[in-house]
Amino acid sequence: MALIKNVERTLTINTGYGLSDLLNYMGGSALTSTTEITVITKGRGTPDPTYLWLPGASSGGSFYTGRTASLLTTINATALTIEVLPGVLASWPSSGYIYFTSPAEGIYYNEIIDWQTSASGNDEFVVPSLAYRGWSGTASPHTAGVTIHEIAVWYVQSINYDTSSGLFNFSYFAREASRIDYQAPDIPGNVYSQDRSFSGSLFNAYELVEESAT
Repeated sequence: MALIKNVERTLTINTGYGLSDLLNYMGGSALTSTTEITVITKGRGTPDPTYLWLPGASSGGSFYTGRTASLLTTINATALTIEVLPGVLASWPSSGYIYFTSPAEGIYYNEIIDWQTSASGNDEFVVPSLAYRGWSGTASPHTAGVTIHEIAVWYVQSINYDTSSGLFNFSYFAREASRIDYQAPDIPGNVYSQDRSFSGSLFNAYELVEESAT
């Protein structure tokens, strides 16, 4: 057995391409799938849309936590403030991931402003920049009244290589969090884990997280 930890991305070579294409990809600046290479898992826990497991991916990449809200005012594809009714977000974590189903769009938010301090008088999700709109699907308009789902995303924790079977066993996890009456800190909630296996023919490379001793 061989154990690989702190995995950032795992990659596979598409049909008709070879190792040189993989090396070119890893030596370049691409962050998502290309004609030559498919990113089969990505996620190291960093709140960045380029490192998320996407809903509907082969990894099963995220799931609804069961926490929802209704969009209060219609937004366009560039909106960075998302309003819901006052008091609805009192238990939501201070940062996280939300998802609209139609049109499909995943969004990362890094702040919640409560109705008592917001300019609108409503609870608000704050999106840090346009880069965090449409990390899954496409940044799109959404109509007042539609459901906003909270998503827990899966992250790669480790890869175990079974030398006898030739299978790579991926161990990954997701976790929930909440707050009480908007107050920090976020309270850790349920932790979910899942294991999946990929054959050597489906898995060609991995990239490790660079860590500091400080």
